[in-house]
Amino acid sequence: MIETVNPRNGWFAIVPDGDRDIRYAPDRLPDEFKKGGLRVVFSGRVGRVDPNVRSWGIPLALTDIRIDSARP
Repeated sequence: MIETVNPRNGWFAIVPDGDRDIRYAPDRLPDEFKKGGLRVVFSGRVGRVDPNVRSWGIPLALTDIRIDSARP
């Protein structure tokens, strides 16, 4: 599901259903997916988190994203 982190700065997270404590910070989220509460199916490569840098999400290089039509 897409979560709005800071819309003024264009920050949107992807939160997986399986672990609601994780927030991925996608590298290039298309504008049509920048809607809080939107359910999506996605894949990508998880980036490394530098322990010395504070971040709101785990870096994610998206390889595919689409609206989850199976769930309302």
